[in-house]
Formats: sequence, structure tokens, C-alpha cells
Amino acid sequence: MGGEVVKAEHSETGDAVRSLNVSTRGIGMHTGGLNTVFEQLNRGNQSMGINLEVAEGQETVRSLATTVDVLVTNLTPHQHQCYGLTYEDIIAVNPKNI
Repeated sequence: MGGEVVKAEHSETGDAVRSLNVSTRGIGMHTGGLNTVFEQLNRGNQSMGINLEVAEGQETVRSLATTVDVLVTNLTPHQHQCYGLTYEDIIAVNPKNI
């Protein structure tokens, strides 16, 4: 039950939360090499690094969008527009995508 979730992140920097180091009561501290906040927020998700600054990376996301239920990025709306990855672009290749 449930959808397949794939999170596309920048191929070099990834999601900023990966490097987050929250010190309040130890929550989010890196434990054994893991960022617990990132792990909690992304539990069950698949992630992949993609360079969207090249056409091949943009096409990879479009291709991926045809096979998944949910596509999550850490891009701004402006970046989605620049890379041709707006909501409208994605549902054009997979109307069931969220």
C-alpha cells in the first residue's frame, strides 16, 4: 500500500537538510554518521542525485516522472520553470503524478 516516492536532489549538494545539525536537545544530531532529522523526514523515500543544469538531467527527471507516483524536488518554483519541470510539465508525461 502507498505510493513510490523518489526525491531528486542536486547531484553535488543534495538536500540542505542532509547537512543540518540541530542542537536543541540533541534532536537532529549526526548519530553514527546519520542525520536523524533527514532520516525521519525522508523515511521510505528513494533519493537520487541529478544534475539539472544539463539537458540529460532534465530528461532523466521527465523519464522518471513517467514511472513514479510522487516526484519531490528541493527546487524553487523559478528553477522548475527554468528546467521545464513545472507541475504542468510533469503531469503532461504522467497525469497520475502528485
